[in-house]
Amino acid sequence: MITMDKKALEEGRKYEKHIAARLGGKLVPGSGNQWHSKLDLGARKFVFSAKWTGLTSFKITKALVDEIRAPIVGPGGLGPDWTGALVIHVGGVDYAVLALDDLIGALKDDVRIVPVTKLDEKRARASRLTLLDIE
Repeated sequence: MITMDKKALEEGRKYEKHIAARLGGKLVPGSGNQWHSKLDLGARKFVFSAKWTGLTSFKITKALVDEIRAPIVGPGGLGPDWTGALVIHVGGVDYAVLALDDLIGALKDDVRIVPVTKLDEKRARASRLTLLDIE
């Protein structure tokens, strides 16, 4: 049986909260210890498995990829409208890993993972150089 030390477990939970806040998502109650909990957090039509490590490398295995895909395509899965992804903190940087087809689909559909704030909308309007703003 693999055991995690308390510090690593605390850092992992803190990281999940950090990523949920950055993505405008919500933590999945019971993630990591309940069979029915789908990954760690959800944002829009994405579900994420968040992994933190203090090491300088992180190995992505087929088992890890299967862990991300199963809640989408497996029995009782969320379905094809959802995308599973991995968010990893390695060497002080956050990385997102997802299937290339899922990335292409999100780019084609212009999916907004992170909600746009009112300030972002104001900045976008202010940056347009038009005499008449007619739509």
